Amino acid sequence: SYVILPVAAFNMFREHWLWGAGLGSFPLKWSNFIDWQAWADPHHIYTLIEGQFAYPFNLYMGWAAETGLLGLSLVIAFLGIMLWQLWKRFQETKGSEGHFVVASLLFCLIGIVFMGFFDDSLNARFNWVFLGMCLGMTKR
Repeated sequence: SYVILPVAAFNMFREHWLWGAGLGSFPLKWSNFIDWQAWADPHHIYTLIEGQFAYPFNLYMGWAAETGLLGLSLVIAFLGIMLWQLWKRFQETKGSEGHFVVASLLFCLIGIVFMGFFDDSLNARFNWVFLGMCLGMTKR
């Protein structure tokens, strides 16, 4: 499934590139976007349990498939603005007591952005709490 699901997400994005197939639709529609004959090779057969929650193991591919280019652009813009604001705050707090806190949040946010290539990191509730903390640190 680590190979089939990202391929399904890419195919879903290709077919619905502007608006996407609908938020939350990937687990329901992913199997419609696979050419099952091409995956008949025994090296590519994976056991997918019926009804198992399926996601493409990539935050950006998942958002592209479900929300299209517009939704993906918003997610990237959101994360980019958060990174930029924390970077500016990091520069402003040099030599102060809060510098270590801002540096920690900045590096954790970089980790979440990087982790997005291998998992849907925004589905975890604690990441939204963390993003709220980052947003709070960008205020003066």
